[in-house]
Amino acid sequence: MGSLLLSAGERSGDLLGGRLLTELLGRRPNLHITGVAGDAMRVAGGRQLAPIAHVEQLSGAGLVELLPRLPSILKVRRALVRAITQGQPDLVVFIDAPDLHLPLLRLTRRVGIPSMQLVSPQFWAWRPARARQLQNHTEDVLCLFQFERELLQEAGAKATWVGHPVVERATKARAQRTKRSRPRLVLLPGSRAHERARHTRPFLRAAREATRGQDVDVVLSWPAHLQAPVADVETSSSEGITLLADADAALVAPGTATLEAAMVDCPLLVAGALHPVSAFVARRMLRDSFVALPNILMNSGRVPEVLQDLSLGRLLPPLRAALRPNARPLAISLREELSSVLGPPGFAQRAATAVLSRMPPS
Repeated sequence: MGSLLLSAGERSGDLLGGRLLTELLGRRPNLHITGVAGDAMRVAGGRQLAPIAHVEQLSGAGLVELLPRLPSILKVRRALVRAITQGQPDLVVFIDAPDLHLPLLRLTRRVGIPSMQLVSPQFWAWRPARARQLQNHTEDVLCLFQFERELLQEAGAKATWVGHPVVERATKARAQRTKRSRPRLVLLPGSRAHERARHTRPFLRAAREATRGQDVDVVLSWPAHLQAPVADVETSSSEGITLLADADAALVAPGTATLEAAMVDCPLLVAGALHPVSAFVARRMLRDSFVALPNILMNSGRVPEVLQDLSLGRLLPPLRAALRPNARPLAISLREELSSVLGPPGFAQRAATAVLSRMPPS
């Protein structure tokens, strides 16, 4: 039958894990799975999945921002240690969240259980020593980007390129794009509570000013279970990539959504702020001059970035530029270039093949 432990550290990892689980169980229906899972993985895994914790217990980023969640994070870590040492799965697959998972890779190596890391840590942007950790403690790193595989292999680590799921998701979202009579500006302040707390107010202020006197709808991405922060702006809990595909422009916090916006031809401004202490540390550790994924992949500032100082004076000019009619052709051109970097669809199929190759036959 085979047993697999999967651990996703946050919502984006849960989405990857959900796609992987769907493909795995399509090939091995009797696979026994346990681990840290969110809603997407729980739906995909069904009765075959025995969750030990929910990803919402871990969600966070930065340094100071994580402190309030530290007791919950440590509790989940202890549960993972027990699941590895007592459960003795045939294989452990850690999904993203390197601060949580990389130390646990050492544990799997010590107790003799094979492990894989799905999503390479961004060692090429900061903390380059992580490449050596991956070389020493895991059987394979499943990379979303081809350049990561090449860099890891140069460092002596085993790495496999599986592709990025945004390729398929963006193709589907573009095909389902709806026709509207009015332009739309979408605001994505982030999926984490501390991101929403820090970004929502300046995002709304900039959106109101940029669309003043214009016939433009403003839509704020907001969780369905939370009360809307304001009454005069439409909110939506639809999937981010769906909102972006229907938008004429977007103001987006750093993260996967920046790549989603670029891949659905949405002109965008990337803006975000960390706690001052976290920002101080990040500035000294980052090796890359960009934070938006499209800029990192293209090694250019094609997408405007506004960081830390989210004042109206800094946000307005690039946001107004994103709303201009000539912004869409530029966005399409960026998507076409990114497509050549990201490669063809097939993330779930390639990832499942790699995972099953490390497990005993059924």
